[in-house]
Amino acid sequence: MSELQIYKFKTIDKPLTSKERAEVSSWSSRTTANSTGATFIYHYGGFSQEPKAVIKDYFDLMLYYSNWGTKRLILKFPRSHIDYDALVPFDISVDEYGSSSLELYRTSGYLIMDFEINNEEGHGDWLEEEDFDVAEFVELREAIINGDYSVLYLFWLKVSEIKGDENDYYDEDDDEDYYDEDDYDLPKPPPVPPQLKSINTAVQHFIDFFEIDKDLVKAAQSISKTIPREVVRKDYPKLIQQLSNQEKEDYLLRLLKGETRLDLALKKHLDGFLDISRSSKKAVSFAELRYKREQEKGKRMNEEKAEARRKYEAKMRKLDQSQANLWKGVYFNLDRKTGKSYDLAIKSLKDLKQLAIYKNEVVIFNIKMQQIRIDYKRSTSLKRRFEIAKL
Repeated sequence: MSELQIYKFKTIDKPLTSKERAEVSSWSSRTTANSTGATFIYHYGGFSQEPKAVIKDYFDLMLYYSNWGTKRLILKFPRSHIDYDALVPFDISVDEYGSSSLELYRTSGYLIMDFEINNEEGHGDWLEEEDFDVAEFVELREAIINGDYSVLYLFWLKVSEIKGDENDYYDEDDDEDYYDEDDYDLPKPPPVPPQLKSINTAVQHFIDFFEIDKDLVKAAQSISKTIPREVVRKDYPKLIQQLSNQEKEDYLLRLLKGETRLDLALKKHLDGFLDISRSSKKAVSFAELRYKREQEKGKRMNEEKAEARRKYEAKMRKLDQSQANLWKGVYFNLDRKTGKSYDLAIKSLKDLKQLAIYKNEVVIFNIKMQQIRIDYKRSTSLKRRFEIAKL
């Protein structure tokens, strides 16, 4: 399998100028940037630029993936629109067996957030350019600006699981429910975001992209608190009244100067009056979450077994109702003596055998099957089909 690397860049706050498009397009003869983005695909070699530098100077979002398992998402935020101190607890990394990390970089005027999972062993997956759409991740940036740190927490879970597995600190056979993170150099847990209770499409794309364990996600959701209704409603006209006259004048002047995304800066300032963070101050150790994950896994497996049993019994009832016609169809297709008719007969016989097991009538089925073998013993082709189907 040949190597494949795909870089997808996108602007959000403002489009590229014609000069910027020309510069980005010059990096590869096979790429022509448009006003909102550019894609670079490599089957050998690699990208000539440093991704974070490209994000800083030209774009707001980058999605990267390769067929050896490395995946990366980089987001850029105006520093005035982001609460850096609230993000720091999510910063995490692990270097053993391939680096995986969430890192934060502050530059002049911007904060760059870099999610990376790097599996050196690789998955060997075949990837195509259209497998992941960079536009599906735009909403995540807006959510983070508005104080929803769900994806940061989910990624923290992903990296913590990698770190925990490498430390081998958790033994499912042990009687203890969970262990102390301090004994295993595991990261201090960040607060659980209240928004985890309701995962939207964009967050689900993030979960799928980074292959975050669905039972671990369920475990996190089980301890996530619900945001109070008065916080969700956000009565901005009322909140504006809490601004001082000086603050109102400052925002008007910034509006006249054409400040980019001033609406987000104002909303973020107004949201501060609500103190959304008060709705979820709880920080839960990863060891406890992992224990809850095992509970969620057991619950899911039981539900899947119950659903499989329901479908199986529904199938058996349907087969039982048409059992007489199935036997007629078997003899009809056997008498036609064609490859296609034999295949149809075998399919019906396999269903009838399954029904016989379900109804505890295997002896009756075997008697009929033995007679069929006698009646059609001259057909070596049919005999071979019986053996393959274990009839």
